Amino acid sequence: MVLKFAARHWLLVSGGTILLVLAAAASVKVLNDSNDRNRQFDAGIMALKEDRGQDGVRLLEPLAKAGDRQAAGILGEVYALGEVNGVRKNDELAIRWFRAAGPMDREPRRGEDPAAEAEYWVGKSYAEGSGPYDRDVAEGRKWLERAARGGSPEAAALLRQRQK
Repeated sequence: MVLKFAARHWLLVSGGTILLVLAAAASVKVLNDSNDRNRQFDAGIMALKEDRGQDGVRLLEPLAKAGDRQAAGILGEVYALGEVNGVRKNDELAIRWFRAAGPMDREPRRGEDPAAEAEYWVGKSYAEGSGPYDRDVAEGRKWLERAARGGSPEAAALLRQRQK
């Protein structure tokens, strides 16, 4: 069911879920509880898996902006990888979302950039060609250097090891 309540706003009601759609911005905002967060998150992930990257970003971005670290981390990955699912590579957005996500399993170390852990993993993945990343030594080095500057001892050690 679609209920129009303002010039460019609609309420979409489906299966007990209420979403506010802002037509001009084509963004989606969850109005309800954590179950709605989970549905929106799952829909965003499904969109990414179905090669609908722009839809995935539109669904995950409001969650990330609201403080959802998992959604922020996924957005960082999407922008770091780029050219996938219709979303262009954008290092600045990747780093912004990695910072919002912070380290996933711990608090940042003293003086560490919250993006450093994710930058390390992106750099390592590019350098090795693992996961969804094609092997690109120069791109890997770039991300590892960022991570090392951000305080990642793992990135600094990997850079030293690769120089030998």
